[in-house]
Amino acid sequence: MSDDPTLTDRDGLELLGRLHLGDSQAGRLAEVLRHEVSARELSTRRVVCDAALGRLAYFGSWDREEVRGVLGDLERMGDVWSAPGGRVAPAPLRIVNLGGGRFGLYGGAPSSRLGALPGTLDASAPLQRFLQVSDNQQEQLAETVDALGGMIIPVERWTGLDRSEPCGPDWLAQLDSRFQVEKADPSGWDQEGLDEWRVYTPDAEVTEQRKRWTRRSADGSGSLWRARHANGWWVYAWCPAGEPASSPALKLRHEEALRTAFSLDVEAEAPLAFRITAGDPVELVVDAFLPLPEFRLLNVAGQQVEGTERGHYCYEFTPEAWSRVSTHLAERLAVKLKEGEP
Repeated sequence: MSDDPTLTDRDGLELLGRLHLGDSQAGRLAEVLRHEVSARELSTRRVVCDAALGRLAYFGSWDREEVRGVLGDLERMGDVWSAPGGRVAPAPLRIVNLGGGRFGLYGGAPSSRLGALPGTLDASAPLQRFLQVSDNQQEQLAETVDALGGMIIPVERWTGLDRSEPCGPDWLAQLDSRFQVEKADPSGWDQEGLDEWRVYTPDAEVTEQRKRWTRRSADGSGSLWRARHANGWWVYAWCPAGEPASSPALKLRHEEALRTAFSLDVEAEAPLAFRITAGDPVELVVDAFLPLPEFRLLNVAGQQVEGTERGHYCYEFTPEAWSRVSTHLAERLAVKLKEGEP
């Protein structure tokens, strides 16, 4: 066996028993996916998920949607890069300086290949990886990260909060302006591969973001649309005039669509409610997909914990960190924070 085998090598199955797979099911899945993406360099989500399911059979049965969901989380966290056509690639190594000798690790390299980094690797959270480094190891860390082709960067650069627009009317006005200039016939969007178009409909009585995606409303209102492609990815469109299958539309990236959904919530005075439990630590349960800067903020400021409800993101924060995070959530996404059930 080679010194640095991948899961696509002949002996990859035997290697699974010695990988840094963590204690949680999501952690095991995340590490296997990092290996599969890294081994292939550039591949489709379908191929990566199929390969991971095959390797994970060693540990028992796994659900395809769960595998696909964790791969999506790794893309949003910065471990995996998205490419056109439903393809994925390993992201370069980024070490985020969190202060106090603590660093967040992001990038496509599996944990088993980060042994050269000084300090103590903490991969106990479902998807996150942290590194604790002493003062006398800081210079060695910088040299090792450089040798691995990575970078050490500050939190602000990693989250991108200072480079993104808060959700609200200004964002929607920009979309309307772009629509007038950039709208196009969606006939080139591979319509045959798309399932039914659904529209985002903010409703204060509907507390779950996923349930706000509905069929066309009775009054014909709605501007933000999505449809799932047969190969597994979502297609999003801003189309005030009707369903994108028959009307000119502005195609949106996933990040733009998420910011648009929260902006429509603000416009309709129908903010989502996130559940918190006060204490030390403060516990937060997020039942929604957040725009990338806000999502990354939660992941560098808090510690993920294993959730009991599928599709929910659960975090713990120190009171000091929570004070900053709660302010950002309220000002940028206009969400409500409620103790207990929302």
